[in-house]
Amino acid sequence: RQALAEGRFRHDPIPPSGECDYYEVTMKPGLAEMMAGVLTPVWGYNGLYPGATFITTRERSVVVRFVNRIPEIVSTHQHGGHTPPDSDGVPMLSYGPTDVIAPGNLPGSRTYVYPNDNPFPATLWYHDHGEDVTAATVYRGLAGFWLLTPGSTDADAAIRAVEAKLPSGYGRYDIPMVFQDRQFTSSGALAYSTFDHDGFIGDRHLVNGVVQPYLPVARRKYRFRWLNGANARQYEFFLSSGDRFFVIGSDGGLLPQP
Repeated sequence: RQALAEGRFRHDPIPPSGECDYYEVTMKPGLAEMMAGVLTPVWGYNGLYPGATFITTRERSVVVRFVNRIPEIVSTHQHGGHTPPDSDGVPMLSYGPTDVIAPGNLPGSRTYVYPNDNPFPATLWYHDHGEDVTAATVYRGLAGFWLLTPGSTDADAAIRAVEAKLPSGYGRYDIPMVFQDRQFTSSGALAYSTFDHDGFIGDRHLVNGVVQPYLPVARRKYRFRWLNGANARQYEFFLSSGDRFFVIGSDGGLLPQP
């Protein structure tokens, strides 16, 4: 901790080139209504569960200053992003296990640069990746969507043409959904065992942080961006009506055909 406080294990990120967007996000305690009428303590990005969705543009950099206000080390990772090692947030793969954001003033914050130069637009997510604590911190709420949309370059022209034919309107007809399983105590707090190294399994299923939510829909096509954000559980999706749905992409971008 002393070495970390003195900056001996800090690395300044590669500065962005060209125009970019700037954000500041604070990891802090919050309350989430996962079950109707019950407030559950969480650790969230800006206290939210799940964290706010970043809607970004391919080839336009994003700079985020992450501030740590929870009593645990953290290291933010953009999952699926083409990210330089000094902003990758995977301690074991970047600059060692000490390259984390310690609580409080040791030093308490870190700036990450995301060039968003993946080969294709895609549905990504970001989450904590602090060494030895990732499972517990993500379980408590440190995760959110990162949507990479087509850019304005000629390289994205074909993808923009396809995207224009898909259901649009973020949050209305184009809806990200993160699926997670959780256990709760009798008081409504999250229950978790740090000794279950085979993957902690919950007995309640949440979509976007709500147990068994309900979504009114119109008689039309929707685009659902499904993310398995559970610690260990695998999901198999189907419609109870028996109707088909079409898989059109993954975190690697749109498929050649549905």
